[in-house]
Amino acid sequence: MISRQTGLTLVASSTSIVVGAGMGFIPIALNALTDPDGPDKLSEDDSSWFASLEYISVLIGTLMCGPLLDAIGRRKTLITVNIPPVIGWLILCLSPKPIPITMLFVGKVITGLASGISSVPPAIYIAEISTNDKRGMLLTLSIICMTIAVPLVGLLAWLLDGNWRLIAGIIIAPPVIVFILAFIFIKESPKWLLSKGRKEEADVSFRWLRKINKGEQMPPELRQEFEGMICNSKNLPNNNYNSTIFKATNSGDSDIEVGTCGKGSSNVERFKKLVTSLRSADVWKPLAIMISNFFFIHFSGLYVMPVYAITIAEESGIKINAYLVNAFFGCLQLTAAIIISISFSRYGRRPFYLISTIGTTISMIGLGTYEFVGLIGSDLWWIPLLFLIMNFIFAGGAIYTMLIMMGEVYPTRIAGLTGGITLACSNLFAFLIVKLYPTIDAAINSPGGVFLLFGAVSVMGGAFAFFFLPETHRKSREQIAAEFIKK
Repeated sequence: MISRQTGLTLVASSTSIVVGAGMGFIPIALNALTDPDGPDKLSEDDSSWFASLEYISVLIGTLMCGPLLDAIGRRKTLITVNIPPVIGWLILCLSPKPIPITMLFVGKVITGLASGISSVPPAIYIAEISTNDKRGMLLTLSIICMTIAVPLVGLLAWLLDGNWRLIAGIIIAPPVIVFILAFIFIKESPKWLLSKGRKEEADVSFRWLRKINKGEQMPPELRQEFEGMICNSKNLPNNNYNSTIFKATNSGDSDIEVGTCGKGSSNVERFKKLVTSLRSADVWKPLAIMISNFFFIHFSGLYVMPVYAITIAEESGIKINAYLVNAFFGCLQLTAAIIISISFSRYGRRPFYLISTIGTTISMIGLGTYEFVGLIGSDLWWIPLLFLIMNFIFAGGAIYTMLIMMGEVYPTRIAGLTGGITLACSNLFAFLIVKLYPTIDAAINSPGGVFLLFGAVSVMGGAFAFFFLPETHRKSREQIAAEFIKK
């Protein structure tokens, strides 16, 4: 029988299916929308906007979800984020032929916003309800749910011969189902409740999570865990953190009292505390490291490859059905996520990330060299296929490692905001490189030149991570924060 934290993780992680569906839908719809014989022929400029709009709207969505997480809580956010995707996919599903460009972009912007606001909450929630020994493994479930949607959408495209409107209609089902499951099963995070000074509700939530009956004395290790949550809740009214009192009555009841709390702070005071928090070493250091790593990942061609996968495969002379190529590459990303989920709890985060950057570098340089020496069109089409396989596995490993670490490195008091900022920057980088890829490729005007450039950026990213990326394996958020402050 699965534990409660595992069950809640599965429900929360299912929200990430929306993100994966959006990622898998882009290359399929792009291939159909640029088909000269299709009903919805787009210009080259319009098609590049369609491919990149996902990421600029995801950027806005990630900025929205931070305040939402901190204002209404983790539970209500995980329920609410399942509403926008239904609207967006419904617009695309019911669109006429040929689709008006405005309608196409509006539908894509809404689904992008939905992906953005759905991307942060699962990682934040899972990191807050899980124990240190299981946190890494549970965080990977969110990544698996996201990646499993990509090959499934690709498989649908193959079965339905690229009918992107019907695929959009089918994608409506997951958020509807997850909305119902989240409403029924998700419990509020005790860490968030403590950050709002709601200590009694936090006690009830924590006891439910760890299967401790009301009135039953907490075991020493669980009492220590809850005490750590209380001591590190920085948003309690009046910031009174110093008077943490544990009482155990003769009857065995365990009551937790947290300081003497006054009235809540004004908006101005809260804003000042927010600015002060951003200047704290345990906030700005991980924020700078995570944003930098996302920059190197994206400008190494991370999202260029899946978005333009069908085009790149055809231009490289790979002789496989275009939609099956997309589904196959999605399976590779899923493979990377499963490998990480199995091994993360044993080997840590840094080794996986560094190995991923090495693999990404080799795949990009290999693909660029293949095109540069003029082998396109030869019987050696399986060589670029191998490099593409390698890229999808290793580049996927890099981004998934960062997404998992994002739920670990930020303090609870500001995790929603910093998580939103990080993913906003990530999606800004994704938007820029996906939109500019055709322009960069044309500007370099050399076979394989753009892939060699991606390989060089990957080398720089690996060097940066080697010197600055911390290890978070089997460490609590409090331990990680202490290391940032001390160093």
